[in-house]
Amino acid sequence: MIILGGLKTVPHIVTPFLLATFLAIICAPPLAWMQRRGVPGPAATLLLFSVVSFSFFLLLLARKGAAESLTSQAPLYQARLAS
Repeated sequence: MIILGGLKTVPHIVTPFLLATFLAIICAPPLAWMQRRGVPGPAATLLLFSVVSFSFFLLLLARKGAAESLTSQAPLYQARLAS
C-alpha cells in the first residue's frame, strides 16, 4: 500500500521512467539484430532512434488529424446529442 501511495504522489517522475523502460525493452531486440548483422553500434542506435522518432511523429500527425476532425464535426455531434 505504501508503494502504491508513493507511486500516486509522483506520477510526473514515474511515467517517463516507465515509458523509457518500455522503449528500451522494445528496442533491444532490433538493436541486437542490427549489431549481429554487422552494423556498428552507434549507427544502429542512430538508426533505431530515427525509426522510433519517426513513429512518434506519425502518431502525433494521426492524433492531430483526429482532433481536427472532431473539432470540425463538433456542431454535428452537438445537434445529434440535442435531438
